[in-house]
Amino acid sequence: MQNQSTFFKKEFIAFFLYFLTLITLLIITHHTFLGVQDEAQLYATLKANEPINYMTSYPFALLGGYLYTHFPSMQWYSILMTFYIILLTTLFSWYLALIRIHSKFDILLKILLFSIFTLMTLHMLFEVDVTTPTLLLIVMAIPFIRYHQAYFWFIVWIASFLRSQIIISLFPLLLLAYIAMVAKVKPKQKDIFMSLLFIILALTTHFSYKLNPTYDKWMDFTEKRAYFTDFDASPKHNILTSNEHQLARTWWIVDQDLYPYKKVMADAGGTLDIIKSRFEHISPKHYIAFIFHGHHTLYFLFILSIFVSIFHKSYLKLIGYLGFGSVLVLLLIVKDVDRVTMPMILMWWSMIISDLWCIEKREWLFVKKAIIVASLSWVLYYLFNDIPWNRITHYQAREAMVKELKELLNRNKMQLEITSGFTSSWDNLVETIMQNHLFDEKNWIDYYDDLLLQGWFSRVPLVYKQHNISFNGVKRKYKHYHDWLLDPKSGFLGSTGETRHIHKFLRDNLMHLYDQKFPQKGCKHIVIPVDITQHFIIHRVTKLCQDNLSKQFFNLMEKSPSIKYINMEIKNEKMVAKNDPQLIINYQKRVPRFIKVVLEINSPINSIFQLFYKRNPKDHFSEANSIIKQINKGWNRITVIIPGRFLKYPLRIDPIQEKGTYTIKSFQLEEFYP
Repeated sequence: MQNQSTFFKKEFIAFFLYFLTLITLLIITHHTFLGVQDEAQLYATLKANEPINYMTSYPFALLGGYLYTHFPSMQWYSILMTFYIILLTTLFSWYLALIRIHSKFDILLKILLFSIFTLMTLHMLFEVDVTTPTLLLIVMAIPFIRYHQAYFWFIVWIASFLRSQIIISLFPLLLLAYIAMVAKVKPKQKDIFMSLLFIILALTTHFSYKLNPTYDKWMDFTEKRAYFTDFDASPKHNILTSNEHQLARTWWIVDQDLYPYKKVMADAGGTLDIIKSRFEHISPKHYIAFIFHGHHTLYFLFILSIFVSIFHKSYLKLIGYLGFGSVLVLLLIVKDVDRVTMPMILMWWSMIISDLWCIEKREWLFVKKAIIVASLSWVLYYLFNDIPWNRITHYQAREAMVKELKELLNRNKMQLEITSGFTSSWDNLVETIMQNHLFDEKNWIDYYDDLLLQGWFSRVPLVYKQHNISFNGVKRKYKHYHDWLLDPKSGFLGSTGETRHIHKFLRDNLMHLYDQKFPQKGCKHIVIPVDITQHFIIHRVTKLCQDNLSKQFFNLMEKSPSIKYINMEIKNEKMVAKNDPQLIINYQKRVPRFIKVVLEINSPINSIFQLFYKRNPKDHFSEANSIIKQINKGWNRITVIIPGRFLKYPLRIDPIQEKGTYTIKSFQLEEFYP
């Protein structure tokens, strides 16, 4: 017995050192990346000592903020996340050391589990986030239900400290897992007491934010708004207008001077309303078929659950498994996200395999082992395909974008709010933000001073009224978001080149909403680009008033040696275009800081206007360095504002795409001084 205990300890230490080496190696080679954009914002809220985040528990946010405030030289976010990853690998090592080798099958089982745990560790390191460790801790706790319920609820509490919001939403699943897995043994009084204690601790962790009325109010608003944004559900009482509903669905707009937050909170529903909203738009049959199409393993899990329950002759187990599966499917209907889906399905697999392993009847030994091998083989394949290997393969390209973004920030010296839909696209920006490395905070994009957190983190009165905003070491306060918006040193950081994520409603209507809310005679709000690089763009909002009206300095309808016409001719307000008409402008004189291109054209068809610019003399005209505007059938007024420095190099304008004859009222370049 003593030899077995010694062997277990040696095996455990060996496996733990293996995982620790793997973690250390990936950290020192900078191959541990933040998993989602939220993680960078979480880091920023911790470092700013503001527990205004939705991803972690309130105690975790307070702890992180306290640590950064009093020990700023330490990389606390990295330490806290690494702690949870090491905690999980400790459980991995413990499970591996428990398997005693009695046959070739035991060797295979150990190899498969070792491979699965290695892939889980890589997944957590390649995309570090708070959701995956939370859910995986629960998955790894499932086998404890059978004999050590107190240990199970202890791990659930530890997981809740990381992200309590998920624990609350999973409580129905946890209770069903408990029913399906609990053994027919009389629990000890101490075990019952400790289980109740840890359940109470988990609930206390979650509801602790109620102690902070300001945070509680913000949390309530954020949860209600997520009903429209994250879940895209229909209004419960239909008290929102069409425009208000559109605004409620755009999660990067929470300017409460414009946002109908009181009506949104009154019109938002709960989880059952989200499910109802899904089924109102798509038939239940098609929606459930869609869920199963994306997760083929659900079919096998349902069948296997019934098989295990019948074999155990336990109706309670059958109710537990089928209830668990049904609630899981409903959870997927509400929100099917990869970092949630993968651990949740693993949880079900964990329950099935643990149950199968406890079957001791000899006549079922072969069937049991065959199912376990097949199950583990599938899980191995599933995990391997879920590992974000692209974080490694695209490493150099993303590092170059980080450098480009930092140079852009240093060049402009503005306080920027990152945007993923307001004035630009988001693909390149998110890819760059996710390039932050664990234990290398000097590589991280600076949220603490240069950048404000986006959307539902920043555009709330908490930031502009109660909290100081720091920029270049100077503390500033604003009465509301609009004050910050019009500051010449405030702007938006976005991504260029891809347009499908740009929200048309915001682009077309947001400035009009500001004109209505903050009217000034003879003025209107406009968005102008401040600086553009290969992958990124900075915009700012300003007012166009009578005293800063632009002046024409270059009429493109007049003949000039600076203009080269290709496949087109302009004469007497008529433009005759052949295939691919272009104007190439070589304007070498002094130019203003901003220029505005204005085209008034009558088109018999729908088409597009496109302006190409160069940042360097050796650049070629490309789609990535262009601005596109839609031309509709009939009269159009197209306005494009760009930094004047782009006139240092040739400028190309494609006023229309299709050949034909068009009527032009005006076509000119104008000086612009915001």
